Amino acid sequence: MKIIDTILIPCDWMQINVWTETDPNLIGEALRYWSFIGRAGETGCYSTFKLPEFLKEVNEGEYYKKAGLALYNKEEKYQCFVYEQKEGNDEYFHWEAIVLVVAWQWDGDGCLYFRLKSKENDIEVVNTDCKKDYEWKFVNEEKL
Repeated sequence: MKIIDTILIPCDWMQINVWTETDPNLIGEALRYWSFIGRAGETGCYSTFKLPEFLKEVNEGEYYKKAGLALYNKEEKYQCFVYEQKEGNDEYFHWEAIVLVVAWQWDGDGCLYFRLKSKENDIEVVNTDCKKDYEWKFVNEEKL
């Protein structure tokens, strides 16, 4: 009889710095994990698109239009949500203003898009087969 003395626990997420990370798969999956409600791979194109209340749906404007271009769906309907964190401080911390955009188009296959923007950074990633966690690509301006 073999005695097993190791316990393996699956981990949904690891801590990354999205501003310095160069792997779009890590950025996309971290943003998926942070943005959608769920656990153990049940979020954002896996089986649920449930978002926290602080993400507000938009149907027009700069963020909506840019998300549509990144999703390669200029004509089709897609869902787009935005969270805007204002700059602020308290007694101990100072935090920068950021904007998070989450968008997707689903027709049996899903395309998922994130944009994270600060005063100095603007990161966009898209996954055109969002059931997979390794298909993330940076959106580059030439494609748009």
